[in-house]
Amino acid sequence: ASAAPRLDSDWPAPYVAEELGELHLAAGDREAASRYFATAYAELAQDAWFVDTEPERLARIAELSGRHPG
Repeated sequence: ASAAPRLDSDWPAPYVAEELGELHLAAGDREAASRYFATAYAELAQDAWFVDTEPERLARIAELSGRHPG
């Protein structure tokens, strides 16, 4: 399985990756969804503001990516 593509650096990449993950999840493609959620998690877990203000959302992204928060 290939990794989710790197998004253009001018885009808010982690948020776009999260949304693409949601779209793939809704379409029933959990494998593709997990790759996009992993891309989103990798960056959002490093964002102190997001970690502090969106802990439930970050935990869901981690779960859907196959990672465990912490």
